[in-house]
Amino acid sequence: MSVLTDFIEIFRFVDLFKAFRSAGMDDVDELIAILKYGKSKYSRWEAAEALGRIGDARAVNLLIEKLKDKKLLVRWKAAEALGEIKDNRGVAPLIEVLNDKDEDWSARKAAAEALGKIGDKSAVEPLIEALKYSELSIFSDLEHDYTRYGAELALGWIGDRRAVEPLIEALQDEDLIVRWGAAISLGMIGDSRAVGPLIEALKDENWNVQKTAAEALGKIGDKRAIDPLMGALRDEDGYVRKTAGRVLEEMKSL
Repeated sequence: MSVLTDFIEIFRFVDLFKAFRSAGMDDVDELIAILKYGKSKYSRWEAAEALGRIGDARAVNLLIEKLKDKKLLVRWKAAEALGEIKDNRGVAPLIEVLNDKDEDWSARKAAAEALGKIGDKSAVEPLIEALKYSELSIFSDLEHDYTRYGAELALGWIGDRRAVEPLIEALQDEDLIVRWGAAISLGMIGDSRAVGPLIEALKDENWNVQKTAAEALGKIGDKRAIDPLMGALRDEDGYVRKTAGRVLEEMKSL
């Protein structure tokens, strides 16, 4: 699609918005009407995004419906918007998207993160199950397992300790973004079972995983991490050294 065509689609969205405004609708009603009746995927996408930012629960049922829109852009943005609104009615439909292995990774990642933002613990087991499924074999253009990363973040936001062991296992994954997400979420959950594995992650081949493992250890605040963090002060990477120093300073009161 050309840049000119993109601009035309955006102007159609603006024209629809003006038309509904002239009919006396408020902002949410206008956006709902555009999401429901807009023929352009861009107008529906813009409307879903705006509804998520506004956060009005009147949009929830239609956003759930749009999880099955024929256009990926709309499905993806509808999932994101449900996460921003944080209404529990979205949980079961978002789990359905997460479980759909035929769905594009971007919609599944958005569904995972939306479930984390809603925070309903009924999503914990489906999110853990999502950690077991790699999409790299079916999306050959993907460099990283973004859905698994999104599921990890969601588990961290929810904070349920059932996720600790699966996240510890993910610290050994071949994909660095999965290891990174595991370290982030283990820090958020703060369970002491993660201390040993996170200490091992200080030796990861990737500096970002090392840095995040140091931060996670600081959040957990276990004294077993002090000596390994002292060792990280001699790491060849400056970011790792700086993070280890900051975390040790924060842990002085332990």
